[in-house]
Amino acid sequence: SGIRQFVVKSPQDLSEETLQQAALNDMRLADALAALGAELLLHNEASDIETKIAGKTAYERLLDLCLGKVGAQVDVGWVFAGGEDPEALLWRNAGRVRSLHFKDFLREGDKLTEVAVGNGIVDITACFQFARAFGCTQVADVDNYPVGRKEDLATTHDTLARLSAIRENTVSYLNMLDVKTGAVRTLKRFDGVIEAPNWLKKSNRILYNAEGLMYAYNLDSGEIAQ
Repeated sequence: SGIRQFVVKSPQDLSEETLQQAALNDMRLADALAALGAELLLHNEASDIETKIAGKTAYERLLDLCLGKVGAQVDVGWVFAGGEDPEALLWRNAGRVRSLHFKDFLREGDKLTEVAVGNGIVDITACFQFARAFGCTQVADVDNYPVGRKEDLATTHDTLARLSAIRENTVSYLNMLDVKTGAVRTLKRFDGVIEAPNWLKKSNRILYNAEGLMYAYNLDSGEIAQ
């Protein structure tokens, strides 16, 4: 238990030389965190999305330089503000996105104004579906309250609650908890929804339902029977 993800951001100077040095520092930190069972993630701003190096955003260039040791926490609002399509950036970095940070904007001419998540023009639904399909942690961030703090936080909550009820692109995990140690072991990943798992002690199986049918997962062999 404890904190499993630590987040840093790109340096202010986005030159290739500075990014290379930042990558070395980040990889050393990632190695130290990995030894403790945690991981390091890189969070983007608008500036490292706008800045391009060798045809890539500076953000993605820094991730490349980290050689897979540092994951991505993608702030979809800042991706949008930086001039990129958030969904496209998520998919082309699917193998390294570990966390998704929601932020939303409205555009008035050349000006972007932050609004409650769901009240803007960022494709929150597509980003949410990506995060759920890949099992990413999700964070909502509201720094500006054009309607009011209470109202905008409620809108953000309601938007994400509504999206959580959508079943497309859902991934389910059948897990087993060791009640003595608190350790969780994943038995199987399912591309779809499974519900109501129940352990049958005598046969050492777990019953669950999916798409209106009952299934039994054999804890000894890993086989599934309908």
